[in-house]
Order: sequence, then structure tokens, then C-alpha cells
Amino acid sequence: MFDSFFDSFLDSFLGSFVGQIAPLTTPRDTISAIAADLGFEVIDFEQAQGGLLRIFIDHIDPTPPQAESAAEESDDAVELGPRGERLITIDHCELLTRQLMYQLPVEGVDFERLEVSSPGMDRRLCTSAHFRRFVGDRIKLRTRMPVDGRRNFEGPLGLAQGEDEFTVAFEGAGGIELSLSFRAEDVELARLVPEFPLKEKRR
Repeated sequence: MFDSFFDSFLDSFLGSFVGQIAPLTTPRDTISAIAADLGFEVIDFEQAQGGLLRIFIDHIDPTPPQAESAAEESDDAVELGPRGERLITIDHCELLTRQLMYQLPVEGVDFERLEVSSPGMDRRLCTSAHFRRFVGDRIKLRTRMPVDGRRNFEGPLGLAQGEDEFTVAFEGAGGIELSLSFRAEDVELARLVPEFPLKEKRR
């Protein structure tokens, strides 16, 4: 009788306890691990209505591989950005899509549709490595906590004195140029601001 009571109590206790435990991995964690095996980093991730998973990726190492011969360079031509970095192509997106279509059901991640694409010109910046890579570019960022009553800033991205510290120059009241120092963990959201060269008017 005592054994039966103890077993019932233990089952009830463990059941309520297990129900409060958060899952060890999230869909983003699973997708990031699969992408990393193929050499990609998940820059942004959205779970939209209708079971849509929208995934934005970049190369973990954007440095172009060194071709050993002219023939190899021709066969494995890569698209390069303005800094000489490798860009994400349709082939890369299709490669990850095929792997996710196969592996996500095995990992227990439910979805109806997948969209895998490059980060875009207004790509998101999340880590210190991202900010270092785009020093000198114009960014928009929103801080987690207000700084002098404001959270939104826009301007050129720079390096600060401290390790993994950055700056964004912005225009304050009265047109005064100011600078905000921040770390990646201080930022709620940051994106590049695409800048297009102005075309000269034809005479």
C-alpha cells in the first residue's frame, strides 16, 4: 500500500516537474547546427504564419578559397562582394533547403514551407564578428535600454577603444555630431543601411 502511494506521488511530482522544463533545443538551434555542418551561419530566423520558416544565411568564413589552378578557379567560380568576400548564391540556398527538408522532420521540427535566402543588403548584425566586418558602413541600431532617452540610432559604424566595443556616429539635437559606444549584447536590433551611388545626370 505504501509502495503504491509512493509510486503515485512520484509519478505526479515528476510529471509536473518535467512539464516545466524548457526544451533543450529550439528550432533555430537545430537549423543553425545543420547549416553549420555545411559551412553556413544563420543570420536571421523567422517563424511566420502558416508553418513558414524563413531563414537568412551567410558563410561562416566569407574568405574566398584559394584556387590551386586556373581550371579550378574557372570551375568553382564564386560571387564576390565589394570587400572581396564570398556571397550567398541560389545554389547555396538550394543546398541548405534540401538538407533541411530531409533532416528537420527527423529532428522533430514541424514546418509547412521553407524559405532560405541571403542576408540581403540590409543584413542584420548580431555578433561582434559581424560588427567588426562592417566597420565603416552605415548602420541602424536599436539598443536594449534607452540611452539619454532614446534607443534608435543611425550612422557610420566605428571601432571603440575597448575590446569588442564599437561606436555609431549620429546627429544629435541642433545638428551636433555625437557618438554612441556599445557592445553587441547592448543591441536589440542592428542592420546595414544600403547606400547606392548616385548616377550622374546626362547632359
